[in-house]
Amino acid sequence: MNIYDIAREAGVSIATISRVVNGKSVVSGKTRKKVEAVLKKYNYTPDPTARSLVVKSTKAVALLADDVRNPYCGGICHTVERELSKIGYTTMLCNTGGTVQGISSGLKSALARHADAVLLTGMSIVRNDDITAAALNVPVIVINNYIDAPNVYSVICDEIYGMMLAVSQFASQGRHEIIYVQDSDENSYSTKKLAEGFDAGMAMNDLNSSGRIVFTERGFEGGFACAEALLRDAQKFNAVVCGDDTTAAGFIKCLKQSYLDVPEDVSVIGFYNTPAAPCVTPSLSSVDCRSDKTGAAAVKLLSDLFEGVSVDKKTVILPRLVLRDSA
Repeated sequence: MNIYDIAREAGVSIATISRVVNGKSVVSGKTRKKVEAVLKKYNYTPDPTARSLVVKSTKAVALLADDVRNPYCGGICHTVERELSKIGYTTMLCNTGGTVQGISSGLKSALARHADAVLLTGMSIVRNDDITAAALNVPVIVINNYIDAPNVYSVICDEIYGMMLAVSQFASQGRHEIIYVQDSDENSYSTKKLAEGFDAGMAMNDLNSSGRIVFTERGFEGGFACAEALLRDAQKFNAVVCGDDTTAAGFIKCLKQSYLDVPEDVSVIGFYNTPAAPCVTPSLSSVDCRSDKTGAAAVKLLSDLFEGVSVDKKTVILPRLVLRDSA
């Protein structure tokens, strides 16, 4: 049954059927009941593609993520999909790999499928002109990044503040030989902010950050290799903050194999408070960048834009330090 068949059986116009389906109040109660009875009889639901041509909305939002296998990114995606569903929108998910090419391809696909808006998470700080071009057609929200362009909005977890919390925790314990293990692409927005936060946190506690940032690959193996190299080179440290929980897990593993106690000899803090953190032995203290609040704030911002509400260009979420046994 299509809308023409429904209208014919109900004895009304197609416009009346459309008004009933879309909840318009201009239809009389008697006519509405008659139409609803026919709709129920044939279990009729309007075709979303055809409806979008009329109301100029597909009720779908494109979510471009760098890698949903990443626990923090996955947490944001989960929250965004859930919150969009609550306001009646479906989610078009695309894994971009975080590259300019991947983002450009995802944006083209989103616009071709008439998405009502685009959300991006996990992207390089390198400017992507396709993002600003897409914003000429639909609202674009970038998560944990900032682009100063019309119709582009940002939701950012303050990772500078999060890093300062970690450094200050070490300083309060009297640990001054602090190292930051940088474990992600230097072009990453988060990498830049974590480095800024480390410098600020060290300065705030009258400590020198020069030469205290070391580099490794993200993940368990990268963390293990980094600790191994520091111990081999006799680098002095009694506190370590890693840019990711899995990197911190590898770092702790190497320390334990070298007969160093955590946190007695070395205190360790991870980042993003992923499900891996409580599974490490000892359980890992971690900076929680609030993927739930960040994702929910992005959808709330989008909902306000759809409703024509004036919104700020940048929304900031404050992280928290979750203390466990490692620090």
